[in-house]
Amino acid sequence: MAGSTLSKGLNPQEKDVVRREMERVLESPSFRQSKRCTSLLRHLVVSALNENFDGLRERNLGVELFNRAPDYGTTEDAVVRVAAAETRKRLAQYYDQFGQVEGIRIELPPGGYVPEFRWEAPAPLQPKALSVPSRRWLLALPATLPLAAAAFWATTYFDSPAERFWRPILRESAPVTLCLGLVDGISGPVPAPQFNQKALEACQDTEGCRKFFSSVHVVARGSAPTGDVIGVTHMAGYLGKLGKAFRVRGHSELTYADMKEADTVLIGYFSNHWTVQAQKANRFSLRHGPPSRHVFDQLDPGNLSWTINGGWPLMNNDVDYAIVSRVTDPQTKRTQITAAGFTPFGTEAAASLLGNEKAFSEILEKLPAGWQSKNLQLVLRTRVTRMMPGPPELVGSHVW
Repeated sequence: MAGSTLSKGLNPQEKDVVRREMERVLESPSFRQSKRCTSLLRHLVVSALNENFDGLRERNLGVELFNRAPDYGTTEDAVVRVAAAETRKRLAQYYDQFGQVEGIRIELPPGGYVPEFRWEAPAPLQPKALSVPSRRWLLALPATLPLAAAAFWATTYFDSPAERFWRPILRESAPVTLCLGLVDGISGPVPAPQFNQKALEACQDTEGCRKFFSSVHVVARGSAPTGDVIGVTHMAGYLGKLGKAFRVRGHSELTYADMKEADTVLIGYFSNHWTVQAQKANRFSLRHGPPSRHVFDQLDPGNLSWTINGGWPLMNNDVDYAIVSRVTDPQTKRTQITAAGFTPFGTEAAASLLGNEKAFSEILEKLPAGWQSKNLQLVLRTRVTRMMPGPPELVGSHVW
C-alpha cells in the first residue's frame, strides 16, 4: 500500500503496524518530554483505529483529555488546538530524526484531529535505532468499552508505575485537594501571597501551569515552610501535565466535609494535623520522642534504626526520613495520599518525588506484585547537605 489513508482503509495486519509505529513515536525523546502530546496522540490514533470518530471532535477531546466542562467554549479555550499544533511539531521532529521504520508515517493534518497514515518504502534504520518500546496503558478508555476489549488492552498497554500510583486520583472528576501543613514563627517561611509565584517557578511548562494555578485557593492563617512549597509545586506541576485539576489549601482551611467530597494529598507531617491523624492507623508513622525522633514500626516497635538527630525547629539534621502513603480512607472511601517528613527537608524530597515520574517509577518497581490496587506505605531516607535534601531512597515499605 502506498500513499495516505484513514483507518477505515486498513486491514487488521496494517492496524497492528500502525500501533507499533505509535508506540515507537511515543517512546521517542520528542514525546517522552510532553505528557500532553503523548496523551493526545495516543487517543487520536487509538480512536481512529477503533473508528470512534465522535471521540475526535474538539469538544470531546477537551472534555476527555483536558478536564474541560462539557459546555466549555472552544472558541475562547484553545487547549486542544494548541496541543494538536505541538503534537504536529513533535511528529515532524521524530520523523526528521528517525524516519519510517516499517514504511509508515503517522500524520495529523492541520485543521482537524483525524490522524492519517502515510505508507512509504521503508527507510533504512538509523545508526542509533530506537529501542523496542515498552507498551504503555491507554491514558483514557471510554466508559462504554466492553469488558473483554478492556481486558485485552489492559494486557497490551501499560502506563508507568508513577501513573499507576496516581490512577485512583486521575479517574475521579472532582479536583484533588493538596493540603499544606502551616506553621507560624519559623525561619524562612513562604507567605501565602507568594505561593503562586513559587509554584510557577517550579513548573517546567509555565503557560500550561498558569491555568491550573490561577484557581488555586490561597493558603490562609499561617505560612508554609519553603521545602514543603517546593515539593508540592513539583507535584502540582506533574498533575497539571496529566490534566488533573487541583486546589491547594492550608490544613486549617480543610474540613472533614471537604475530604468526603474529593481525594486529598496531605503534605507535611507535624505541621499538618490531618497527616498525624491519618497515619495513626498505619504500620509506619513518625515519632518525635521519647526516646528519639524515629520512624515507628507497629510490627517492630523496638526498632530505632530509622532515627534523625537534631531536626525541627533548628533544622540541623544531616538525614531525614519521610513517609509516602496511598490509602483508601475507611470513613470517606476517598483516596488519601501523604508526603511528609520529620522536617521540610524530608517533605520536600517526598513531595518532589511524587512529581518526578522517572524517579518515582524506579522506586515503585521495587514493590511486590499487585501493589497497584492496594494500600501502600513507603519509608524514604534523604541525605541533607547544606540545607538541601538529596534524592530519596526506599528503606522500607508495606502493601496491604
